[in-house]
Amino acid sequence: MKHGRWTVVCAVVGALAAPAVARADSRAVKAIERKNREAMENYDLLDYEAAKKGLTEALALAKRSKLDRHKVVAQTHMFLGIVEFSGFGDRDAALVQFIDAVSIDPTIEIPTAYRSQEVDALLAEARAQSGGTRGGGDVRPAVDCGSVSGMQHDLVDEADAGVDRQITAH
Repeated sequence: MKHGRWTVVCAVVGALAAPAVARADSRAVKAIERKNREAMENYDLLDYEAAKKGLTEALALAKRSKLDRHKVVAQTHMFLGIVEFSGFGDRDAALVQFIDAVSIDPTIEIPTAYRSQEVDALLAEARAQSGGTRGGGDVRPAVDCGSVSGMQHDLVDEADAGVDRQITAH
């Protein structure tokens, strides 16, 4: 009979914990949506640095909340791609962001307000390169290092101790 009591206790604890986790996820998703909205308002005001900073913060929040594969994060990557391409003229960085967006949500589309022939073509290229996934074969565009000024790299917010992590910088 002891075994049956533990089953009931575990079920009750699990049922009580699940709503708390769901609420935390919901709050994090809402915070990411808010950061996305604020960043794109900055983009619309031609403050590209503030837009990029806000979207980078949204990605960091998603990673801390373990939501980096959530559809709202696909939007964040797409918005960051738009900022990189249309705001900073960095095609390669934009393509990486679009590949990340498509790997999370293969059906993602550019919002009408931000569409252009060039951005649509870049999203199509990201779809072709990613094949809809970014599993073990990480598809990154070739970078002409002669065109790089300063340092370009993916932001690493956190890492697991004792686990190798590949970092690419140009």
